[in-house]
Amino acid sequence: MREIDNIPLLPESVTRYFENSSSISYDEYIRAISLRTCLDNIVNTMFLFFTESPIREVVWKKKNLNEKINLSKNYFSNEIFDRLHNIRKIGNKGAHYTSQTILSHEEINLALEDISKVCEWTITTYLKKYGFNQKSWIPTMLSTLPPVYRVSILEELLNYFSQNILNKHELLDYLDYIQTSETSYFNKMALGEMTFEEYKELTSKPLPREEEFSQILLIIDKLAMAYLKNGNFDKSIEFIHLQYNENLINELFKEQMIEKLHSLEKERENLPISKNLQETKKYFKEILSVVKKEEYSLFLTLFTAIVAEDELISNQDLHTRHISNE
Repeated sequence: MREIDNIPLLPESVTRYFENSSSISYDEYIRAISLRTCLDNIVNTMFLFFTESPIREVVWKKKNLNEKINLSKNYFSNEIFDRLHNIRKIGNKGAHYTSQTILSHEEINLALEDISKVCEWTITTYLKKYGFNQKSWIPTMLSTLPPVYRVSILEELLNYFSQNILNKHELLDYLDYIQTSETSYFNKMALGEMTFEEYKELTSKPLPREEEFSQILLIIDKLAMAYLKNGNFDKSIEFIHLQYNENLINELFKEQMIEKLHSLEKERENLPISKNLQETKKYFKEILSVVKKEEYSLFLTLFTAIVAEDELISNQDLHTRHISNE
């Protein structure tokens, strides 16, 4: 059997077929049917939410897979739209398999790559629509993924959100203010000139564009660490210098990040970095246990559909209640 170097970002139900892609113990049509089922689940879980379709859910469920994908066409890039239909066609071949059907392992492996990209697109699209820092645990949840997937997702998010920063001086002014204020507040508390309650009251007031600016800075921080944890320390340092040259961060932020990256690199071998989706599942479950039930969101539903389907099933009632409250 061929050794697999990198398993794509796939739902658990099809990962085992990818791992055995060269083994005759799994017939092509079984693998194709699994892909079709996987795609159907993904479509029903999230496309209706993302497309904001006026079609009622009961009507949506009566549509076949081809109709659902076509109804959502305007919300996909041409690349994702083509990948969706390619997966569907491969799945149909498996569902209607006869002795005359031509269906190869190579064809299915291409479809597996397609569904991996669709899963990645699912997470990225959610974060674009609802924000990366909407919930404090979302960046932490994302950090359970193997770094190679984090890099791809965070690169796209940084490109997407940074396009909205038309006046970078506003971002730098915000960063300067935060850094100066924090230092000033901590000094005052140390000298007894400010109580912790006063500090909390002052910092609880949102600043103009605070959510937008803090999100950009958080993505830069997480992406730099993702490069490092993916085994590319030099790129992590180059990335921080690039953001400084692009006026997205200031000198102090740059120096603090570089210092942090050097410290992390020294300890990289000891860091809890997922090497595959099985390790992701372990770390994910540890984080999931501390997420409050009232904060359960569509993101958790999407994420569990990819990395831990058994957790999704066990939380299905909770997810149903979430939908009813939308």
